[in-house]
Amino acid sequence: MRKALPLVAAGITSFLLTLLATLPASIVATVLPPAITLGLTSGTLWNGSADSLAVRGQSLGGLHWKLRPLSLFIGRLAFDGELLRSDGQARGRLALGIGGRVSARNLDIHLPLSGLPAGIAPRGWGGAVHAQLQSFELAPRAALRIVGSIELRGLQAPPPGGAAIGSYAVTFPEAPASDGKLVGQLKDLEGPMQVSGTVTIAADRSYVIEGVVAPRAGASQAVTDTLKFLGAPDAQGRRPFSLAGTY
Repeated sequence: MRKALPLVAAGITSFLLTLLATLPASIVATVLPPAITLGLTSGTLWNGSADSLAVRGQSLGGLHWKLRPLSLFIGRLAFDGELLRSDGQARGRLALGIGGRVSARNLDIHLPLSGLPAGIAPRGWGGAVHAQLQSFELAPRAALRIVGSIELRGLQAPPPGGAAIGSYAVTFPEAPASDGKLVGQLKDLEGPMQVSGTVTIAADRSYVIEGVVAPRAGASQAVTDTLKFLGAPDAQGRRPFSLAGTY
């Protein structure tokens, strides 16, 4: 009997993989949360696509995925996904685990701010997000984990002002802070302001963005006047700033 167990296990595995390979892609729409909807689907559960992926009614673009079925045997649903739209794309490996844990590997994102789901980016702002993340983990009652860099390029304030704000980057190292908080280094890439500081994210989903800022040579009078509200500058002409909140 013991000699037959490997054969039985192999047979069950083969059956499950065959089943996954033949189930229609449309079955994905039936297991998604209400806030996420798919348009017209094609292919199979294993290797499928949808002409539209929408979050809370906002279309994000077309979607293509390839399921990684062996991940099911360790209690995860993992797939290689690609989001395609005329003005950008995003791709990477995502996994949904037990207890609501969401993780991703090798995320490569090039999307306009207007193409992000509502609540992630403030409405009315122009610009684009470029991100290369080696890893990303989000779980209930646990600190967010990110390794990689996120760039906000060509930021444009909402109308009627619509001022050009510049481009900025946050880089998150592989090792978390000693107290378990996620700390990223913030810097400007170009634009009217020189910025350096940190982004700190705690397990209770609170965050603090703080650092120093100074107008770059040639900055408009509007930028210079706005920065004066931050208080007196130091010897290098920099003013401290701090922004806190929750997500």
